[in-house]
Amino acid sequence: MAEREVHLRDYIAVIRKHAFIVIVSFLLVFGTALIVSLYMPRMYEATAIIEVQASEKSSGLPGLMQSVMSSGVDQVSMGTISRRFTSRPVLAETVRNLKKAMPEMARSLIAPETLASRIRMNIVPDTRMLEVTVGMRRDEGGSEWAVRLANELIAVMQRRRSEKTDAKMKRRQSFIDDKMEKAEAQISGSDQDIGQFLKDDGGPLVWEAKSKHIMARLADSMKIREENKALMAAEQKRLHELEIKLEDEPEWVENFRTFTRDVLWDKYRVELVDLEKDLAALTDAGEKNPRVESLKAQISKNREDMKNVALEATSPSGKTESRSTTYQAMLNQRIEAELNLITYKAQFEIAEDMLGELNDEMDRMFSEMPEKQFQLDKMKREVEYEVGVYKSLLEKKLEAEIWASENSDNGFGKTKGGIEIVDTAQPGGSPVSPRTKFIGAIAGLVGLVMGLAMAFLAEYFENTYQSPEEAQAALDIPVLGIIPLMRGASRTRGLASGTVLPVLESPASAEAESFKTLVTNIEFSSSGTPYQALMVTSSGAGEGKSFVTANLAVAMAQARAGLESNAARQVILVDCDMRKAVQHKIFGVDNQVGLSNLLVGNADLESVIQDTRVPNLKLITCGPMPPNPVELLKSQRMSEILDELRETYSMLLCDSPPVLPVADALVLASKLDGVMLLADLNHTPREVIQQAKEQISKLDASLFGLICNRIGTTKHSSYYHYKSPAGESMTQDGGD
Repeated sequence: MAEREVHLRDYIAVIRKHAFIVIVSFLLVFGTALIVSLYMPRMYEATAIIEVQASEKSSGLPGLMQSVMSSGVDQVSMGTISRRFTSRPVLAETVRNLKKAMPEMARSLIAPETLASRIRMNIVPDTRMLEVTVGMRRDEGGSEWAVRLANELIAVMQRRRSEKTDAKMKRRQSFIDDKMEKAEAQISGSDQDIGQFLKDDGGPLVWEAKSKHIMARLADSMKIREENKALMAAEQKRLHELEIKLEDEPEWVENFRTFTRDVLWDKYRVELVDLEKDLAALTDAGEKNPRVESLKAQISKNREDMKNVALEATSPSGKTESRSTTYQAMLNQRIEAELNLITYKAQFEIAEDMLGELNDEMDRMFSEMPEKQFQLDKMKREVEYEVGVYKSLLEKKLEAEIWASENSDNGFGKTKGGIEIVDTAQPGGSPVSPRTKFIGAIAGLVGLVMGLAMAFLAEYFENTYQSPEEAQAALDIPVLGIIPLMRGASRTRGLASGTVLPVLESPASAEAESFKTLVTNIEFSSSGTPYQALMVTSSGAGEGKSFVTANLAVAMAQARAGLESNAARQVILVDCDMRKAVQHKIFGVDNQVGLSNLLVGNADLESVIQDTRVPNLKLITCGPMPPNPVELLKSQRMSEILDELRETYSMLLCDSPPVLPVADALVLASKLDGVMLLADLNHTPREVIQQAKEQISKLDASLFGLICNRIGTTKHSSYYHYKSPAGESMTQDGGD
């Protein structure tokens, strides 16, 4: 079963239905807030703007004094300054100063503890500015005293910061002066000590030059040693490779010779080593030195002699044929490698000896160097440190003097203690709180929202159908008619005067039209299988069942007035409610004899049928109340009476008791052609209507429609907005 789509008009209908709740909630909240705001004390505020100055390094010197003088410009420092404004000593001094300046107003001044809660500090974003706001009630002096307090508070803060800054400045300047005097004395004494040291022990430049020379020679000797070591390794590898090749290469065609060392070879070798050592000792003499040139010539001659000895020492061991040229070349290379190896080894040994001698000489030099050389270096370092400290102190002193000059009183009295007054506090005309208009607007909005929330909450907890469409969808039966709510007359007056028949009394009214529409819908719904005997019932008492049945009978009689046949025009209404009969009261007829007499056999059918003031409409009243209405309605006599009435009348309409309280309606429904269930959607719960529908559906009866009664401004005002032509007001309270 598809759910009904919710529209805006449904929400509006809920609001109109619960308009009283919405209005009361709005007025309650709005009125309470307005009364409270009117009784709240009026608060006046005065605001001054100050700028916390930063230490500008205009001199280009390091900012040692910035931490002392500026007190910071970051957020932490700004927050610290803001907190100091509300500290007890500052507030107490402010109040004390104002009492001295204006003794006649001393009594109206509030205590410092209370004043702290009246001060509001605001840091202006991305600036070094602070807004100082002081609030005072009207009975405390109002705007005038707020201005005085704000300006005096800033003056006290300036004075306290200035005194604190001056004290710090004096202490630091005194400290710098003392340190500078000590530094000057230490520098003077150190200079005298260094001069006396140089006078007594000579200059250290000679020791430094000698040590550098020895270090250079050590480096050269180490380089020569490593180079010859590498050359020796290379020549040994080369010599080894040549020996292998000589073994594989034939020297002679028929025979070959072998090389053997002799005494002369060893003699030349020793001489070559001595010559290389002598040459190495003359490294600093230069290439053009005669001694160097003579040694180089001797070395060259010695190498040639060793080559000749080596060739002569190679003797044939067999036949004397011609020697192989390849073998001879490799043999020469081998002899050359032997000579190079001797030379490299000699130079390596010379370098080793030289390193030993230089290290000994270096150790000896440092052991002989006076210990005062180290003392001299220490004194130089101390002098350099003392000079650096003196320069730093001199810079700080100059920076402090520059800052003091730049931050002195500018003659206007607005800058002091690193605080500049950008804008002094000025008296305001109107109070800042309470903001009556704002409170009223917020209270009105809250009241309206609360009222709407309570209205929808009340609607949510209502267990009735919200519209005929919802009832039709939930019960799965068509809505045959919608009867509007009629207001005005009371039940007693209505029954006495007969004004509960709007179809008869006000045929042009909306109520009359609704019953005519109901008749039309009944005829269309029974076009396939015409209904002749119908019953109107409800789930419970008080839903207007008898009222609707009476008016429906009148509308049916009026609808058949134009038919040609007299039988087709006849409509009869039978009051089958033997527990609370009211049809005789509605139509103003006698109830001495009725249906109960007919069922027990005390009267015949013709005697109980009464005429009404409506043409073509007959009425059988209930008659005396029987003790057993269910047994009477269940009897065979009741079925016979209904059959006789069907033969005479074109439409038989029965008014029955409610379905749920008693079984009368269920018994009667099984004897009729169709049942119409009437429901008061304003008051009858969903579960009750659903239960009544289920009870009827269990029987062999045709429940073919739902009649929605009392649809009006309280819930479904969009359906009817009409009045009778005479402007009369009518009621449905006449009957069940």
